[in-house]
Amino acid sequence: MASDMKHSAKLIAKKRLNRKRILIFTALVALAGVVAIITSFAAVITTIQAENINFSRKAIGYDPAKKAIASLYWNASGSTQVTLPTNTTNLTIVAKGTRCNGSPIMTVQIDGEQVASMPVSVNAWRNYSIPLNLQPGTYIVSVSFNNDYVRGGTSPCDRNLFLDTLNFTGNDPTPKVTTPLQGESLTYAPGKASIGTGPTREEKALSMWSNGMAQGQLNLAGSSNRLTAYIRGDQCDGAPFMTLYVDGKQVVAKHVRFNNWGQISAPVAVGSGQHTVAVGFTNDYGRLNSTGSFICDRNLHVDKLVFEGPMPVQPPVQVLPTAPTGLKVLKYENGSVTLQATVDANTATAGVGYTVNGQAGPPVADAVRMGSVVTMTIPNIPPGAAMVMKMAGKNGTGTGPQSAPLNFTAPVAAPNSPPTAFTGSVIGMHGGARDIDYRATRSLKPKLVRVGGLSATMTRSQIQAIASEYAKTSTRIIALVDFNEAAPSEAESRNIGTWATIPGLEAIEFGNEPWLQNESWDYAQYARSYKAAYDAVKAANPSMVLIAQGDSANRGHRPGLRVMQEIKNLGIKPKAIQIHPYGPDYLNRLGDARRDLKDVGWSTGVDIWVTEVGVSTDNGRTVYQGGTPNNYGWNAAMTYAEAGKTIDQVTSDLLAQGVTRIIVYMGTDYRAPGTSNEREYYFGLTKTDGGDKGDLSTVMRRLFNR
Repeated sequence: MASDMKHSAKLIAKKRLNRKRILIFTALVALAGVVAIITSFAAVITTIQAENINFSRKAIGYDPAKKAIASLYWNASGSTQVTLPTNTTNLTIVAKGTRCNGSPIMTVQIDGEQVASMPVSVNAWRNYSIPLNLQPGTYIVSVSFNNDYVRGGTSPCDRNLFLDTLNFTGNDPTPKVTTPLQGESLTYAPGKASIGTGPTREEKALSMWSNGMAQGQLNLAGSSNRLTAYIRGDQCDGAPFMTLYVDGKQVVAKHVRFNNWGQISAPVAVGSGQHTVAVGFTNDYGRLNSTGSFICDRNLHVDKLVFEGPMPVQPPVQVLPTAPTGLKVLKYENGSVTLQATVDANTATAGVGYTVNGQAGPPVADAVRMGSVVTMTIPNIPPGAAMVMKMAGKNGTGTGPQSAPLNFTAPVAAPNSPPTAFTGSVIGMHGGARDIDYRATRSLKPKLVRVGGLSATMTRSQIQAIASEYAKTSTRIIALVDFNEAAPSEAESRNIGTWATIPGLEAIEFGNEPWLQNESWDYAQYARSYKAAYDAVKAANPSMVLIAQGDSANRGHRPGLRVMQEIKNLGIKPKAIQIHPYGPDYLNRLGDARRDLKDVGWSTGVDIWVTEVGVSTDNGRTVYQGGTPNNYGWNAAMTYAEAGKTIDQVTSDLLAQGVTRIIVYMGTDYRAPGTSNEREYYFGLTKTDGGDKGDLSTVMRRLFNR
């Protein structure tokens, strides 16, 4: 899909923004909002997507390997709020830069203090690591680029900085016991504070709007090693200053620099028992206008104060000799084991303990009462896991017996049979390898999905895992080798041949609108890489289709024709080329592709596949591109019903013209309804939460199952 949004006049003419590519291969992680938290066995990684940082001046760029990025073509600075759940030891920024009489300088600050200033000298994605020592809590993270430079003349260049993600790495969290003290329960002097709204409308918080102290009492069942304040601050010519005290000892003294709810944590050493906790606000301030009304007012808001401590050590379950109790597995479904437990009348209470592959799981304590039959569920049991389950209890004389062990192995489902190849025309959907893509497929039930975000270097097993996941819904896939600038090397391209015999793989598409990023794109290199992939694919599976780029996209220099000529010069002929005919002139775009095939001498023997077509709709809200209402020539304020009728007509016309493969872009919106007016966010056939987009979703189910 071509983008008509352009940078300012200072940019070299070849720079254009292309459509957002967020379908990077990430079957393990779904990022939500600005910040995502990923837990592994070794670390906790909190990720900020750079395109969501509020920069003073930026462009949203689109990189095939990195999805959406922040493109800083000018001097700019930006900041965002991040909450770190654990002690954080490192910040890694994924960035690249273009040199021009020197490298772009990236400067990073946390809560106003500079932690790094470094050159980004490589025009390829690299990790730039910054050591940190941060307590859990909420921080303001800032990134700036302040040495922009452009050189004109006979050898022009432009110094720019590009950012993908900021990744904070912390220690792996351990289970904790938390004890909260609610802010609204604290006592305060009259005229110093009031009870206001907390993080949600249903919650309350203490609003401190004058210098003073508020305090409360709480009883800890065990020791605590951390105190976390859930707070926010109203900024007014500076941030409110908060102090925290435990039993009269100050443990926190810090500015609250964030307007939204966040956290400030500090280590403490507090034993069990009764404790006095106090919070202070010491720098109240308000700026007034000439009439005496507030222009701004500095305040502190406290939702709760939470003490964290280690989990208490549980005593081992006593193994007893006899077995009056009984356990029975009723079913295994969706990773959960459902048990039936029976206890005789002499056993007062019983709990179920179990192991999974030799590792103890959390007991289902006091689950069964005397003389009863109870059904219970143990979750998170993977297929193939070996379980041993026992039940123990007490009777009126003290200890009671324990059941005989019950052995159970969770069944492994039979592998899905790959869906059979198509014999006629088919309408499919664009998606990826994320949970939301599989969810949209389960909802809409397309028989074919074009999977974006794939790299030529991915292994056969990685692609096969994706095909197997789609096979669960009897869906075949087109594997999109997703590059839209430089083509992969010939060696990388030959690796694609290892994919060619994967069950359920309909075709492989080589590239995605590459010349739309760069009008002086290297067509000959594309052809050489395509031939390397073509030879490897044909050697492995002569019937596999390797789709070549063929869309001239209304460009006067006819890039589709140029790439076909370069491929023909190498002595090969693709089975299919692709076009992306967005907008009302879709039939003219199909005619242009047929003209290009005729002019290169391929009037027969090469199919035209439409691997992207679609409309943007936020149900009547106007969508924009580059500040102008723009839906590729369609109504920029389409309702869901209008969008459904439009796609119905477009696909009907293309099928009537003999097109046998049509992919509608795409499965899911990138933003929730009404949260943006950016056109590229609303091409989805379902909403971000998986819900239908009215008549559009209904029409697509019919088209997918025609």
